[in-house]
Amino acid sequence: MVEVLSPSTAATDRLLKLDDYRLIPSVTDIVFVASGEIRVEHWRRTGRVWTVALLGHGDRLELPDLGASADLDALYADLPLADEAPEP
Repeated sequence: MVEVLSPSTAATDRLLKLDDYRLIPSVTDIVFVASGEIRVEHWRRTGRVWTVALLGHGDRLELPDLGASADLDALYADLPLADEAPEP
């Protein structure tokens, strides 16, 4: 599951939806992608245990069960971020 967080839905996505997603037996990865800054929260199930990794600038998201990975800096490269001043 991947959720792109917006300021208006972040609390609902991270709290209520996270609990629901964790109850689905086939879900092994839950990824929350921030929209205003380079930040990804990756929840991963191993057996009955969930772990979370907080990723940011310079990190790489790895999803081996899906055969996918993403460089966060490249993922956010063309997006305006909250901590960047707009170009004149």
